[in-house]
Order: sequence, then structure tokens, then C-alpha cells
Amino acid sequence: MQNIPFVPKAQEYIAEKGFTLEDIGKEYFKPVVNRAYQRILDAILKGSTKSRLDDLDVELLSYPVSIAILAFIKDLRLASRFAIAEARRIGLELRREHENKILEIARSISWDVHLVNYVIRDELYTFAIHFKDYLSAPPPNDPFWKLINRPLINGYVLIRKQDLARLIEEYARHYIYNKIASTESVRLPETLSDIVSKIADTWYKKYPREREEAYGGGVFPPCMRKLMEEIKRGQNISHMARFAIATFLLNIGYDVEEVIDLFRRVPDFNERITRYQVEHLAGLRGSKIKYLPPSCKNMKTFGLCPGEDPLCLKVRNPLGYYRLSMRRRKKDEQ
Repeated sequence: MQNIPFVPKAQEYIAEKGFTLEDIGKEYFKPVVNRAYQRILDAILKGSTKSRLDDLDVELLSYPVSIAILAFIKDLRLASRFAIAEARRIGLELRREHENKILEIARSISWDVHLVNYVIRDELYTFAIHFKDYLSAPPPNDPFWKLINRPLINGYVLIRKQDLARLIEEYARHYIYNKIASTESVRLPETLSDIVSKIADTWYKKYPREREEAYGGGVFPPCMRKLMEEIKRGQNISHMARFAIATFLLNIGYDVEEVIDLFRRVPDFNERITRYQVEHLAGLRGSKIKYLPPSCKNMKTFGLCPGEDPLCLKVRNPLGYYRLSMRRRKKDEQ
């Protein structure tokens, strides 16, 4: 059975077990709770999780327990982190699956998908997905996924195996995040208090609330606040948006590791590629030139300006906004 929470077979299997929140606190349920803890911990520390199918009951039941724990903690940043990590696991596993298995999973979420065999410009397309289902899934703000850039035949978008896996991954991210966010407050057994405390301590140590929320205090320009919010929600922002936020942060004092850690939240995070690119922007590779963020004019050209505030009218680039607002804040604090 595929370890994918939204697949009907997995949902039916979990429902048949008929466990309740009271079961979570019992001794015989401890392996499930420990596995749920490990899944969340891996999401926090590694940005990814891995299936452990040596005990299928433990693996599948640990998912709803993870959801319950995260719903109890009620930190949407952590919910997003977990959703991204689990979705990334699903995406990686699907890329290794046979086409028929991926097709089965896609159809299980009511997508109109078919196996095909088209070769266009030396590119093999093995799936066709109805454009309505395609538009419900692609990662935002990336020209690669825009419908105008995709082969379209009789209302169906032609895609490759890895593309369909990526679309299901994006669907999974939304599904898991919404499941946590929409779950009403739960009362966990007292026996889980230590595990909940460990998770919260680990999370806030790695992502302090103060640093995470600093950009919302008016010091960051509106464009950079918006990009930070999108990354915080786990959105897959465009390459130019990544360039803009990375260069901005590097120029206001963030180090390479902090910027890389920020990008762990985006669904298609690849540490090797991200590290190379961030180090290049920081002037540690290649030409050894430290890049500056785009000007306000270029931010508008690339659709990255959400709208100006009065301070924007006094500057020509995001760094100017940040420096001016910092001077004003220090003056107000004197």
C-alpha cells in the first residue's frame, strides 16, 4: 500500500483501525506516537521525511497522530514545514514508481489523466491531464508550468512522468497543510506533553519567532515582506523572486546558511543547487562579486511589486527602503 495519506486505500485502512485520541496516550500505542514524533522532527531538522514500511500499521497510523500533534501546537509555519517535507517524500517516491501506479494515484484524487506516448521536439510525454486538473495543481510563479508553455491537445496537457509526480506532490502539500490548519483544537493525552514540548522547543530554536516575524514590522519593503510570506507559506516562488529575496537578505546581514535554511520551505528545494546559487550570489563562487537585489523598476517589470507605500516613493531599490526605515526606527528609539 502506498504511503500517501490522501489515497482512498490508505484512508480506508486508517478508518478501519478505529483508533481515537484516547488511544494515543496508551502504552501499546507508543510506537505510533514515537514514529509521529520522528516524522515531525525530520521535517523540522532535515526538511524531508522518509517512509518506514517495516511496520505498516505504525507508519500509516503515525500520520493522523502527526496531524493531531501539529493541530495542537497550532503554528502554521510548522504546519507548512511538515506539509512540504511529507509532500517532498511523496514526490520522490512517485518518481521511482511505474507509470501505471502514478496514474492510479492521480485518478484516485479525481484527476482526468491518461497514459499516452507522444514525442515532441525529442521530448517524450507519457501522460495527458485535462487542463482544468492541470491548472488546479501547478506550482505558482514559475513560467515552466504556465499553460501557454505546455503542449496542449484536445484540452489535455501533455506532461512527463516526473511532471505528474511533481503535480501530485504539490497537491499533497496543499492537502496536508489544509488538514492541519482546518483541524479544530484537540486535547491530547497528558502523556504526550513531553513530546509536544520537545517538538516546540526544537522548532522555535531553529526558527525563532522574533527573527521570523521581524520582516513584518515595517523594516522590510512591501515586496520583500510579500516574498517572505510566500516562502513562509511554502509557496514555490519564481526564479527571479528567489534571486530578489536571496540578494536582499545577503545584503542586510543574513549569512549563507540562514538564506539556505529559508529556502528549505519551498517545495522543490535542492540543497546542493541552492547552496551553489546562494554562495554565488554572496560572492563566494564564480566572479566573486556580491550581487545586489533588483531595483524597484525591475521588481515592477517582473511582477514582484505588490504596490508601493509612502516610503517606496523615496527610494529606488529595496535596500534603500530597508536602510531608510532602519534609520527612522533607530531615531524613534532614541
